Amino acid sequence: MAANFGWNYPAGFTGRELAIAGPDWEGETKVSCTCGFSGEVEAWGYSNVLHWTCPECAEDRAEEPECDGPDDPDPSDYYHLEP
Repeated sequence: MAANFGWNYPAGFTGRELAIAGPDWEGETKVSCTCGFSGEVEAWGYSNVLHWTCPECAEDRAEEPECDGPDDPDPSDYYHLEP
């Protein structure tokens, strides 16, 4: 059982949900889109998924970024993609 550090969440909630905890990472990253766009965008990451909106076609994207694996010392590296 996970400790909730004195917080009382409703049944079924842990406090790690996006709406409660917020994103793991926010910033600029390099991406490429199926419409042909390639460049830097504002993005955010949660639970090892990169979320961003293409400025050309306005498509919302959610991608599992490439990373060095679970032993990667910097979790923010999960969200820095090279197009």
